Amino acid sequence: MKKPLKFLFYSLFLLNLNSFAAQNKEITEKLSPEIAERLVNAIYRIENSKKYPYGIKSIPIKGNTQPEREAYARRICLNTVNNNFKRFQQQGSKGDFFEFLAEKFCPTKGNSLSSSEKRYNKYWLPNLRKILGCNSYEDFRNREKDLFRVQK
Repeated sequence: MKKPLKFLFYSLFLLNLNSFAAQNKEITEKLSPEIAERLVNAIYRIENSKKYPYGIKSIPIKGNTQPEREAYARRICLNTVNNNFKRFQQQGSKGDFFEFLAEKFCPTKGNSLSSSEKRYNKYWLPNLRKILGCNSYEDFRNREKDLFRVQK
């Protein structure tokens, strides 16, 4: 009687391990550098600010010259895009990544937002879609398969 229970225990353990590995595979996928660069370039155009390059307001931008400040802000923006792609996957990749990124990068709801931020932030997502020429991340990725690929 002990051997069948032991076998059942190990079988369930291996089944859970395989399930965890499958979940982990989804989470460890990342944007290719090409995808991330195209998104960051689009964000730069949308934000169009010398004072807040790439729309980075949450932390001070380091650098003595404008090119140094922009390079530093670009790295922060690139990290933000990659980290939010990971979060998007961890939350089950439900919906569109463009919408997810817009809600994190340029929210339209929240008590800490001024009325002008709420008013202007609503244009961020339509601008992203227009610059990239697609209504969704999936459309864009499918259209640009040679540039946009998900790496494992």
